[in-house]
Amino acid sequence: MCSCSFCIAAFHLLLGLWILCPSFTRTGRRLKGLNLVGVLPVEFANLTQLQELDLTYNLINGSIPKDFARIPLLKFSIIGNRLSGEIPPEIGNIASLEELILEDNQIRGTLPKTLGKLIHLRRLQVSSNNIRGLIPQSFWNLRNLSDFRVDGTNISGNIPEFIGNWTNLQTLYIQGTSMENPIPTAISHLKNLTQLVISDLKGGTVKFPNLSQLTSLQRLVLRNCLIEDRIPEYIGSFNDLRILDLSFNRLSGSIPDTFQNLFVQQETESMFLTNNSLSGQIPSWIAVISSRNIDLSYNNFNEGLSDFGCTQSNNINLISSLSAKSKSDSWCQMKDLPCSREPQRKQKIIDTHTHLLHCSLIVEEEVWSLMVVYMKGMILKVGKQVSLSHHRNGVTLQLVVHC
Repeated sequence: MCSCSFCIAAFHLLLGLWILCPSFTRTGRRLKGLNLVGVLPVEFANLTQLQELDLTYNLINGSIPKDFARIPLLKFSIIGNRLSGEIPPEIGNIASLEELILEDNQIRGTLPKTLGKLIHLRRLQVSSNNIRGLIPQSFWNLRNLSDFRVDGTNISGNIPEFIGNWTNLQTLYIQGTSMENPIPTAISHLKNLTQLVISDLKGGTVKFPNLSQLTSLQRLVLRNCLIEDRIPEYIGSFNDLRILDLSFNRLSGSIPDTFQNLFVQQETESMFLTNNSLSGQIPSWIAVISSRNIDLSYNNFNEGLSDFGCTQSNNINLISSLSAKSKSDSWCQMKDLPCSREPQRKQKIIDTHTHLLHCSLIVEEEVWSLMVVYMKGMILKVGKQVSLSHHRNGVTLQLVVHC
């Protein structure tokens, strides 16, 4: 027998559904953001005509009843609630299920291998949960998947080679997990991918995966994947690419010439290459696309942009992008700050407790400031003009001492 509080919560949820949606028992109803509270009533299993159940962004807690396997659902979405417990293996018996969307809850346990029986499944999204373990081998059979997301979970092991069977896949999110390298070679078969987002892989270093056939990519993120290689030139031919993030790897060599196509002729919005070992010259075309977001900080370029100052654009980050051996008039682009060149033209404040460093460059009686905060090797830029008469926010930064 259930407790009184449990029954009352379930009753409130069920009563709310009936009051808000008198036709709820037909084929489905979307009940997003209605602040529904309580648990999922087992009585839902009696709604034998229900095909869609969308309870996104409510306050529902408890677990998913195994009796839900009796509902002939096509879509079950319960994003952004307070569900706990495990995914019932019985869910794999809903043969008609096309979308299972459980993101942003507190679901624990492993992915049931029975989900591999859902041959009509198109969307499987379990991001931002406490799910652990491996991606079951039975998932090789999910050939109709177009959207698979497990980011922000504790799923571990290798990315399975059988994802090459998911040839209809358009979206793949595997970031912030406990998964390991290598990125499977079979990923090259996923020619319909528009969003490929993988990050924070464990294990040893790997070469850049062959993505040359993935020409429909709009978002390509391979961040912190221990990739030790050069950036492939073919990425510059991805005409639909909008976001590219290859940060925190071990990439070397220069930025391919083909990348000019992405920004000058196409509409790529952002490119993040920070914290690599890129060298050569920073391409001159970057100076003419200052409206885009580009981060080349913490690399080893040999030559910077001679006309590009420290605060010329808030959208382009060149902090510490140049090798310490390079020659540049833009001191902030150099590694080994602070103020290593022309000390008479620079000032600094150092707080040994917060590791806060403030350097500024004096140009024609106006002080242009760049504040740099070092935290575990990361860098945060909040540069603004110091001169009060020109400072838009009306904030002055006058606490400086000559170095």
